[in-house]
Amino acid sequence: MRKMAISVIAVLILLTSCTTVQQNEISSYYSMVYDIWYDAFSPVAEEHIKTGDRVLIISMGQGFNGTMARYEFKQDETAEAFVLPKYLDDRPFFTEYFEKGLVKSIIDNQGRGFEKLTLPPPSSDPKLASDVLSDWSLADWYIDEDLVFNTNPLDFEDWEELKKTYNVNKVLMYTVNRVVEKDNDYLGIQVGVKLIDADEKGLILHDTIENVVSVDYPDDKMKLLHRYYLDVPSESLTGFQDKLSEVLSDEGIRGGIDAVMIKNDDISTLGNYPVTIEDFILEQTLTNSLTSGDTLNILEKLSKRQYKKNWQLSNAIFNLNPLMGGEYSEFEGYYNTQYMLSYKTLFAEQTGEIKEISDDKVELNKKILGVHLKLIDMADHGRIVMSHFLPLASQNDLDSNFLYKSFNRVNELSLITDALEEQSVLADSEKAVVINERMEIFKHHLLSNYSAYEYMFNLFKNPKNAAILTEYEKLYKLLDSETAGQTNGDIYYIMATHIMNSWFEEGLNNLLVNQGYYVVDKLESFYSRYLITEKYKRGGNASTNIFLSPLLLEEWGSDIKDVYDIDKILYYIPMEKAVKDGDFVTPGTVASQTTSGEISQYYPILSYELEKMLFSILDIQTGDYLFNRNFDLEGGN
Repeated sequence: MRKMAISVIAVLILLTSCTTVQQNEISSYYSMVYDIWYDAFSPVAEEHIKTGDRVLIISMGQGFNGTMARYEFKQDETAEAFVLPKYLDDRPFFTEYFEKGLVKSIIDNQGRGFEKLTLPPPSSDPKLASDVLSDWSLADWYIDEDLVFNTNPLDFEDWEELKKTYNVNKVLMYTVNRVVEKDNDYLGIQVGVKLIDADEKGLILHDTIENVVSVDYPDDKMKLLHRYYLDVPSESLTGFQDKLSEVLSDEGIRGGIDAVMIKNDDISTLGNYPVTIEDFILEQTLTNSLTSGDTLNILEKLSKRQYKKNWQLSNAIFNLNPLMGGEYSEFEGYYNTQYMLSYKTLFAEQTGEIKEISDDKVELNKKILGVHLKLIDMADHGRIVMSHFLPLASQNDLDSNFLYKSFNRVNELSLITDALEEQSVLADSEKAVVINERMEIFKHHLLSNYSAYEYMFNLFKNPKNAAILTEYEKLYKLLDSETAGQTNGDIYYIMATHIMNSWFEEGLNNLLVNQGYYVVDKLESFYSRYLITEKYKRGGNASTNIFLSPLLLEEWGSDIKDVYDIDKILYYIPMEKAVKDGDFVTPGTVASQTTSGEISQYYPILSYELEKMLFSILDIQTGDYLFNRNFDLEGGN
């Protein structure tokens, strides 16, 4: 693999005449840099650095450089704008003293800090080749390349290659996010630190953003280091760990498992996603909070994997896993682990203002309400081993959220699983896939009669990151009846149906998996008959009959089982009803008069409340329906 050297971020130059720091103050300043970082990292080193470890220390420049924030916040006092290259121009020995403080903490624990000759490049992509690492943005890189969120930018595909290149077994990557100082009186640094064990397949040992300060740093200046903060409530963490322990016990697994964490969110339904500071904070929080040597270890994503292209999503069955690939076994090889922990984020809103600020913490728990987690066994056809909603906000905040109410409404439909158990139509050993038949029929209509449908998946094609967030904000306003009037356009109503139904489906997955059924997470193989035949096979023998299976199949039988590797298909059609308090939206709210009536035939309202659920089970070998019932969700039949 071609390697491109990047200049070390701190260029050693002489102090110029414009620098106001006096000679007798220089030693004091650099001593503070050395001491506070030695003191801050020593506890991490004591826990994770072992005798003989060789640690590669890599500066990744300024943290969040070029990355936008979803939410604004106000402070009574703010620090000057911080730009790391400019700061280093006036303090040329900063990086040297900073890293030597790290090295001392490593040596004190019988490890060895590795002296770099050149920095490992962040990517072999010429667009990212830069003399100064801070000139490029991780956020733009992820968006431009369709890369899986939070993929490590080092230009290696596996950890063995890195180990051979640098003869190290651990990697310490750090960012300097912000510095607040006053001459040589006090110093505060916000730093991001990620410690990775290359010997253990990229196990993340430590991943935090911390504010480290000198002894005399004033308490009232901590707010100038404003650190984004997201807390996992103790009861939520306990609930997750108890659930995971139970699942691992049922699987016959002793000890913990390794997993790679993959952001799902709305990518599969909208085709792209905004990359913001809050997204990094969330994944970092999940990594730190959910990691437990007894149950779960999270691995760093070094292999450069991508999300599906827009044309793939627009022609596929609704609510696929957005990873680009044909089989889960591929990703087992890419990430060198059997398990994937997929998460879907529940935001209160896409943009807004944060009012919860205390000391140096900018609280995110009112904005990020929770995540739906799916533990997927990639060696077992993508079976969802565990499905769990992890609350991050109060129950009151959750209960007032449209999408959470959509998820919870289906998750509570125990009458469905009771009926399946009573009829004995689905054994817990039979692999089943869940398909929203209503969405397939709706998508067929949109592609055939409504040109804007294709535009939906191209709305975020190669855009600016900020433009994606703007579109997301318009969409999420539509999911609240009080703000729905602020969004206009047919396409947003159509997008909102997709988001609402994705949470319906996660609720159904949650319900089935937690009752012990073998549900497969959909990946690449499931293409839609309606969309493929309409777009690519017009004329001839093509069929778009909406009464056929929505899957692109020729005939039932063993060949189909070999292709899809499932035993049963679970079709469902949810039917909403108007909520009594008016907490719903109709096409007429946002759509044009010429199309609102047409769309209403398929989705007359956006409502989290359901009245009926048509639920069917089909045998993949014969095409026979084994179960079919239109559940009355109000009457309980």
